Amino acid sequence: MFQDSQLDGDLCALLRLIATATQDAVVEYERSGHGVPSLESPKLHPADAVAASIPLRRAVRTLEAACHQLCSTLAPPTLSMVNVLQRGMMVRETTVTRIAIEARITDILREYPNGLHASELGKKTGIDGGKLARVLRALTVKHIYREVAPDIFANNRLSLPLASDHPTSALLGHFYNECLPAEAQLYETLVDPVSGPSYDPLQCSFSRTLGGQTLTLFDWFTQHRFGKAMLGIGYVSNSLVAANAYPWASLAPGTKVCDVGGGIGAVLILVGQKHAHLQLTLQDLPNVICQAEKFWKEECLQAVQEERIKFIPFDFFKEAPVAGQDIYYYGSTKDGRSQAKQVFHDWPDHMCQILIQNIRRAMKPGSRLLIHDYILRTVGGQGLDSPPDQAVERAPKPLLPTWGAGNSRPYLQDINMMNLHNSKERTLDEFAKLGQDVGLTVVKVWDFLETGMVEFVLA
Repeated sequence: MFQDSQLDGDLCALLRLIATATQDAVVEYERSGHGVPSLESPKLHPADAVAASIPLRRAVRTLEAACHQLCSTLAPPTLSMVNVLQRGMMVRETTVTRIAIEARITDILREYPNGLHASELGKKTGIDGGKLARVLRALTVKHIYREVAPDIFANNRLSLPLASDHPTSALLGHFYNECLPAEAQLYETLVDPVSGPSYDPLQCSFSRTLGGQTLTLFDWFTQHRFGKAMLGIGYVSNSLVAANAYPWASLAPGTKVCDVGGGIGAVLILVGQKHAHLQLTLQDLPNVICQAEKFWKEECLQAVQEERIKFIPFDFFKEAPVAGQDIYYYGSTKDGRSQAKQVFHDWPDHMCQILIQNIRRAMKPGSRLLIHDYILRTVGGQGLDSPPDQAVERAPKPLLPTWGAGNSRPYLQDINMMNLHNSKERTLDEFAKLGQDVGLTVVKVWDFLETGMVEFVLA
C-alpha cells in the first residue's frame, strides 16, 4: 500500500489498535447494561461515574494514543502544531469554557431540553446574544453543547459537567484562576537566577502571580477554598480506585491499616464499609480530623460504633504516624468532602524525604507502605523492564512507551506542579530512590492507568 514498508506496518498496527480498543470500550459499555452513550444524550451515562472501570479507561487510553499518533503521522506539521496550541488548556478553549461556566449556560439549558435561542440566553446572562452564539458554537465543534437549529443551543452529555453543582466546573475554575496565570509566568521563573534553580514552594511560578505576597498555594487556598475543584480532579484521575483494586479482602483479620494524611478518609471509608475485618486509623491535621469524625458518623456509623476506626491528629512533616501498623497508605487527601489530591506530587524531593523518613520510623518488620500517585513513564523505559511485580504496563508498538496522547494528563500535571508548588510528578525509579534513601524497597507496582500505587517494604 505504501512505499515504506515500516510506515505501512505502523499505520496498519495503529488501525488495528483503534479497532480493538473500540470493541473493548463497546463491550464495557454493554456490560453496564445501558449500552454505548450518545453525544446527543441530555444526561450522564452510569459509566461516567467517578470509579469508572479500569478496562474502559484502558481502552480509551489506547484510542486516544493511537488516534492522535495516526493524525500526527498523516497531517502536515504546521496543522498539527496549530492544533496543539489550540488544544486542551490553551487560552481560547479555556476562555470560551470559562464563559459557559460563569454564565451558567448549562444550568439555564436544563430548563430547556429542546434548546434555547442565543438571544434568550443573552437576556438571561447579560451577554450579547450574537457574541454568545459564537462562544457556544466554538464549543459545539468539540461536541460540548448541541446547536439543534441556527443559534438554538441545548445541553448534551459533555456539557453537563459544566453545571455549577458539578465538581468539574470548580476544577476548571481552578485551572483558569490559578493554573493559567502561573503558566504565563513559567518562562520568566525558569530563567530567573534565583527562582530558576530553586525547589522552594515560595519560588514557583504561582508565587510570581501574587504581586510580592509570600504565600504557597496551600496558604492561598486557606483563603480561597478549592475542595470542590479537587473533587473534580478525582473524576479524572479515578482517585478512589485503590479502595477497590487493592486486595483488602485477602488481608488477615485484625490487619491494621493507617491512612496517613488522608483528609476525611474518602478512600478509607470505602475500605471500612466493605471490609469489617480490618482495623483502621485515619491521621491528619487536628481541624481535618474533626471534620472526618463527623463525616464517618454520617457515612459509616457502624465502623465508629464497633471501634474499627481511630481518628488521631498529627502533622506528617513534624512527627511519625502511629507505630506498628501493617499497612500505611499515602494517597488521596483534602479537607471538607473532597478526596482527589495525591500527596507526594505536592512536594519537592527534599520534603517528600521527610514524609518517608517519618513513615520509616513507624514501620515494623512486615509493614508495607502504599504510595498512590501519578507514575510517569519514560521513553527510556524506567519501570517498564522491571520484574513483573515492579513494572508498569508497556504500550503496544507502534505507540510511544509513554502511551503518548493517551496518557498526556500526568505529564501536563507535572508542569502544573512545577508552576504551583515547585514540586513534580515522578517516575517509578524516582519513587524507588525516595524509598531507598531511607531503607525501603519496592516490591510491587499497582497500575491504575491514570495513577498507580507503589508498594514498599523494609529493605
